[in-house]
Amino acid sequence: MSSEVFDCIVIGAGIQGSCTAYQLAKNKQKTLLLEQFVLPHSRGSSHGQTRVIRKTYEEDFYIQMMHESYELWAQLEREAGVELHRRTGLLVMGPENGEGFSRLKATMQKHKIPTVFLEKQEFSQHIPNVNLADGNGALIDTFAGVLYADRALRAVQRLFQSCGGVIKDGEKVIDIRPGVEVTVTTGSGVYRGRSLVISAGPWANTLLTHTGLQLPLKVVKINVCYWKEKIPGTYSVGQSFPCFIEMEPKEGEYDIYGLPSNEYPGLMKCACMCLSRCVTTWAARPNRMSEINRRIEGTSIFWCVTSPAVSLGWCQCLLWWRAVCTRSRQTITSSLIPTQPTATSSSVLDSQATDSSSALS
Repeated sequence: MSSEVFDCIVIGAGIQGSCTAYQLAKNKQKTLLLEQFVLPHSRGSSHGQTRVIRKTYEEDFYIQMMHESYELWAQLEREAGVELHRRTGLLVMGPENGEGFSRLKATMQKHKIPTVFLEKQEFSQHIPNVNLADGNGALIDTFAGVLYADRALRAVQRLFQSCGGVIKDGEKVIDIRPGVEVTVTTGSGVYRGRSLVISAGPWANTLLTHTGLQLPLKVVKINVCYWKEKIPGTYSVGQSFPCFIEMEPKEGEYDIYGLPSNEYPGLMKCACMCLSRCVTTWAARPNRMSEINRRIEGTSIFWCVTSPAVSLGWCQCLLWWRAVCTRSRQTITSSLIPTQPTATSSSVLDSQATDSSSALS
């Protein structure tokens, strides 16, 4: 056992654990960050290139949190000297008189979030290649966008180390002993700290058993799929296609969200907001592929999946996308979202709430 005592030990080097460790080290706390897998890895929920950043929430407290979140991301960009955010806007569609969409509109207006409300007759002028269903309303959170997830994770870990923080990856925690000093044992060593932070995602309860604590946590699976554009660039960031959410789609019971093609050129990221759905294999549903081909024929995308299994959520995504894609338009010419935004996150923040009709999670 080393004689070294850390002010804090953080278990889990995903984005939450890494940011926690960085803030501790930045505030002169001697900090150790432990990760069971060799970095970088794709085992948790922080891998991948993109995530949505937005203020488009029905709940007040989320919007209040996001005000500070935008400021912190802008600060991290300045400190790291790396672009971590791209402003794309977020298109939200939903039943005009539905409870969820109405509550969302009211909350956005209450907090004066820069928002463009699109009428049915003007929708196609701003969002080509998407159909607005009858009875649906549409709005754009003009300051929403894409966070570069894996780039952000690398940046915050690098800043943590520049502040004197220590990262030890490939070290799975096998024991935790609380006390005046917490003792953490891994497969490679024993470490002591005056405090402990557990940010281990789905492994949290396994680690908590060593402390005598159990929390009502449930591990869920979220499936993500990618849609291949038939016409390259049609749904790309470069063509100003926004992130999007479809609330209460007629094609299924779960909301749909997606991001423009960016991380994999020609592939648009799409998923449904459903948790822990069962997975049905191709062998169990032999008619699935013919059904998919029949429904998707004539749209602007191919169905693309890299796994031999398909979830119910993926099928809902496909049925929804078939309903919203138009066949005639081939390019994006939105005037609401800048094609090549020049503002950094910090300048975006400085100008917010001044002009809701100007461009731009």
